[in-house]
Amino acid sequence: SIPMLFAAGIFWVSREVHGRVTPFSFLALPLAYCYPFHFGFVNFMLSMALALNAFALWLHLGRQRRLMLRAALFVPLGLALWVAHSFGWALLAMLCGTWEVVRAVRVDKQKWSRALFGAALRCLPLVPPLLLMIAWRQGNAEGGTGDWFNLPAKLDWMVMIFMDRWALFDQITLGAFVLVAGWGYVLPHRRLSPELLVSAVLLLVMFFLLPRVVFGSAFADMRLAPFILLFFTLAVDVDDLLPRRAIYQLISAVLAFAGVRIIATTASLNLFGERHEMALKALDHIPTGSRVAAFVPDCRYMGWKQHRAGHLPSVATVRREAFTNNQFAMKGAQLMSIRKIDAPLLQADPSQYVSTPNCHTRSPRLSEALAQLPRQAFDQVWLIGLDVNDDMPSQGFVLVWSNGKDHLFAIQKPNKAATTKE
Repeated sequence: SIPMLFAAGIFWVSREVHGRVTPFSFLALPLAYCYPFHFGFVNFMLSMALALNAFALWLHLGRQRRLMLRAALFVPLGLALWVAHSFGWALLAMLCGTWEVVRAVRVDKQKWSRALFGAALRCLPLVPPLLLMIAWRQGNAEGGTGDWFNLPAKLDWMVMIFMDRWALFDQITLGAFVLVAGWGYVLPHRRLSPELLVSAVLLLVMFFLLPRVVFGSAFADMRLAPFILLFFTLAVDVDDLLPRRAIYQLISAVLAFAGVRIIATTASLNLFGERHEMALKALDHIPTGSRVAAFVPDCRYMGWKQHRAGHLPSVATVRREAFTNNQFAMKGAQLMSIRKIDAPLLQADPSQYVSTPNCHTRSPRLSEALAQLPRQAFDQVWLIGLDVNDDMPSQGFVLVWSNGKDHLFAIQKPNKAATTKE
């Protein structure tokens, strides 16, 4: 439902701002499948999609002058959005505040000081999540913040907005997107929304000021890159003086672009899905309640694309109620905690990653990871995308299932009676 919510938010914001769904809003549709979505930031993308729709509702109620109703609605809406992900709430607060300030100055001709004060009052219903943030940071949240002003990485994030599978295709379509959106700004018959334009500029500033890691959550700045492009695109519309034929040509072009991107994304996701379903056949051989030590290659990037298997073993937790060692564990970030005291080094992410001959990383080799594996603490070993010819010990592991690329082994426990007799 996330891409559909995202598209609905794009169209609704466009209609509230420009009075219609603009040609450039169709251009923005493929951003629903941006790199943060493919990376797996599902709750983040859900909150941002909801934030777009909530912002459109804010504009709709404001245009109708139903300010008391808006204030009453946005207290619970802001809290719900914050629960989905704090970034969505932050985006909504920024969009609403910017809109109120710029609108007051541009339309109502207010001074900046009065506009800021008035906007602060109108945005008070969005403040409660801020109190929750303060309370949260006073608790046991230990996640750090760091990697500031990493300009090379930030430039990479901008180039990787459409990163999926095929590097040349993804980069060419990103370039085409920027050219078409930029062409809208130089058209003689175009209209701009100063409010959305200021929001886009503020997002760009935040992107460069935000560190890579915020409260222990990595790639915080990367997630904003597609939304900078989104709001620069939503801010522009064509004027009614533009010839109708030119409008039809523009709409045809952006629909063709969106169609090509979405068809390619569908094909790519289908290929990933087939590969993942192939690996998940191992679930048929994992008993309910098992303790599974899972290992995947630490080469998370295979050229341009990611293998997207780093947390695939977690499906065993959902479908088999099994423990796997690749869960995220961060104090203050989850409502569940890991209490597997018999495997302190194999409790959570990134213990599932191992180095391979083609990808030398700081992670241990598979042979090293298996040598350190506390066998009494696990029932099975699940290997995804790993060659077992050289690294698998000859004793203590019995092959249960394999498809040639993925393998599931049962762990042979030492016989205590035999050991005592010896």
